[in-house]
Amino acid sequence: MTNLRAPLVQALQEGLGTGWTIIGTPRALDAVQGPTVAVYADRLAPLPQAPAGHYRIQFTINVMTPITDPARADDALDESLSAVLALLWERTDFLLESAERGVIQDSSIHAWTLTVAGGLTITNGA
Repeated sequence: MTNLRAPLVQALQEGLGTGWTIIGTPRALDAVQGPTVAVYADRLAPLPQAPAGHYRIQFTINVMTPITDPARADDALDESLSAVLALLWERTDFLLESAERGVIQDSSIHAWTLTVAGGLTITNGA
């Protein structure tokens, strides 16, 4: 089975480096300890203009901070979001579609939620 998230998770791990926590599966979080990025695939659709086996994958990326003070959280998220966006800008296989600032996980974690699209080709191995 193809891991749909693996290329994006690997790009984030390699591009962001030490000091970051990268989570490659959706899960409930009570808190984060430092700059944290969670990635999950949440939509898969065939590309109608492409041959069979070509799909568009939609990913959600949450860029989070442990800081609870809104003003300080915004400052930290500005820096974290800039790092993630710079990494995505260099990648031709992922396209940022939208970003929204909010407080997630039952209003306890300040974050940016990004929607990113990628492509996938599945073959039968023949």
